[in-house]
Amino acid sequence: MQEKFEKHLPFALVDLAITVDLGMGFEESMEKVSKKNYGMASKEFSKIVKSVKEKGATLEQALKEMSRRIDSLNARRVASQLDQIYLMSDTKGGEQLRIFAAELMNSQKNQAKAFSGKTAFYALLFVAFSALVPALFQAFLVAGSLLLEINIKPLQALALIIVGFPAANILILGLIWSKTPEFLK
Repeated sequence: MQEKFEKHLPFALVDLAITVDLGMGFEESMEKVSKKNYGMASKEFSKIVKSVKEKGATLEQALKEMSRRIDSLNARRVASQLDQIYLMSDTKGGEQLRIFAAELMNSQKNQAKAFSGKTAFYALLFVAFSALVPALFQAFLVAGSLLLEINIKPLQALALIIVGFPAANILILGLIWSKTPEFLK
């Protein structure tokens, strides 16, 4: 859940910063951002707005409730940052939000770099099971059937080439997908 919340969070914060800088009220800015398509971040902002407007909660209470629901360091930091900006009501709120959003984007950028480094191995594995292993297997079948009298029936070899190697590729792609950070999906 926290990954889905953090996926679009930097963009939602930049949008919130822009609306705050334009002179809109903080709660009105939150409501505007909650209606945009920032995934889980918009949904959480919507819950905050609803809690304040309909349930009579303070913004601080609504933000604390969000950080309890999501249970991530960045959710707690966002809640604290937004509460601080709301309480200060100064003109630097947008700037602070942009700085925080840039920090979150840098964190995502570093995660993307780390992921790309790890994917090199998986990419080599994929290429091996796509081209090298099937080619070597077929060469082994030809040479082995002539020299070693291997008892593999043509239908078995064909099934392995048509089903086995593509299945291994699908497993490798599934592994890569499972290791992909949420914000890159």
